[in-house]
Amino acid sequence: MYIALGIANLLMVAVFAIRFTHLPPQIPLFYSRPWGESQLADLWYILLLPIFMNLFIVINIWIPKKIAYDKPIALDIFRALSWVVIISFTSVFLKIVLLVSL
Repeated sequence: MYIALGIANLLMVAVFAIRFTHLPPQIPLFYSRPWGESQLADLWYILLLPIFMNLFIVINIWIPKKIAYDKPIALDIFRALSWVVIISFTSVFLKIVLLVSL
């Protein structure tokens, strides 16, 4: 899981750095809002996705060590949740950056 987290972080940093010059000053980030300008956010808001992903992973590592260290099923659930978080946050980040910058 740590290797996957590292790869996801490197992938997001690399794509952001490569496509940075092609990104507009505002990007569509808030898809739950009505279509139009209310969906737009400043460019730096996209960096919240990797920050939250890493925060969730740290919490998912810490909680089982403190609470569920003797319950193997709970450890498996937290491990699976960590994989879901890594895959979903990375794919959303990449999709937004690549769609907006192309």
